[in-house]
Amino acid sequence: MDYSNILYGVLGYLGKAVIVIGAFYAGRHMETNNQPKWFNYLTVWGLVALLSLGAWSSYGTHTEDADPLYGCGDTFIDFEPTDKERNEYGLTLFFSLSIPALYGVYKKQQET
Repeated sequence: MDYSNILYGVLGYLGKAVIVIGAFYAGRHMETNNQPKWFNYLTVWGLVALLSLGAWSSYGTHTEDADPLYGCGDTFIDFEPTDKERNEYGLTLFFSLSIPALYGVYKKQQET
């Protein structure tokens, strides 16, 4: 039995859980009382859409030797994803983050 693969699999799921919980609390943080309720939902939805769009556009690439302050670096192509793979990745990320973030806004509004 290969315990390192099991450990990396469990750590991967824990990392994804942390990201989803972070999206929930980010949604709770974005809700403000001085804005209309629909504006809070649209703001969170738009921020998740921008994050998903950025991940969608850079799917299959990574950057090396980037300066921490100024960025740049060399971009390398790991693999060339098809349009279907890229779209599935972006939509999966969008729905995985938008559902807990919007629920966080809803729960915050129910408290006040």
